[in-house]
Amino acid sequence: MKRLATICTIVLLAATASNAQNIARRQTVSAPGRYQVQNLTGQFIFAHNLSWTVTGSVTSCTIRMNQSLLNPQIWNDLGPTMDCTAAGLTPIVSVSRPSVYVAVQVVSFSGSGSVSFVYQGWMVSPAVVSAGSRTQLGSVAFGSLGTVVPGQTFYCPDCDPVSVSGVANECTSAGAQTGAVATGTFTKWACMSVN
Repeated sequence: MKRLATICTIVLLAATASNAQNIARRQTVSAPGRYQVQNLTGQFIFAHNLSWTVTGSVTSCTIRMNQSLLNPQIWNDLGPTMDCTAAGLTPIVSVSRPSVYVAVQVVSFSGSGSVSFVYQGWMVSPAVVSAGSRTQLGSVAFGSLGTVVPGQTFYCPDCDPVSVSGVANECTSAGAQTGAVATGTFTKWACMSVN
C-alpha cells in the first residue's frame, strides 16, 4: 500500500510539472498605466523578468513589475523601477511565495514613440545552476546564444561589456569580451554589464 501511494504521488507530481507552463506575454504601450494583469493562480510562478525595446522617440519612461498575493487591487513592487527610454531588461526577480497576480506598470511616459515589453515568468528561475551553497546564471558563449527566446537569460563570458552599467545594448563579441548578462528581447540578445 505504501509503495502504491509513493507511485501515485510520483505520477501526480510528474503530471503537474508537465501541465504547468512558464508564462510569456508581450505588449506595446505609449502611455502610463498598469498593463497585462495576469492571474497566475495555480501556476506556481516564482521567478519574473521584464525586457523591452523602444520604437520612435521616447523622451522619458520608467517601468516596473508589480505583484499581488491576494487580489488585483493591492499591488507591491516586484523588482526595481527601470528607465525605459532605450532597450533594457530587469534582473530576474525570484520570490519565496508564488505570485497570484502580476502586472507591468509604466510609471511615466512621454514622447511620440512606443515601448514593447515582454514579461516572462517561470516556475524555476531560468538558466540557474547550483554552485555549492549559491546559485548562478548558466553560462553560454556568444556564438552559442542561438535563436532569441524573449526573457531567457544567461551569463555570456565572451560578450563585450556595456559601457554604462545597468544599460542594455545588443550583445556583441568583438571588443573586450570580458562578459555580460545576455537576455532575449523581441529580435536580439540584449547585454547588460555585471560590474
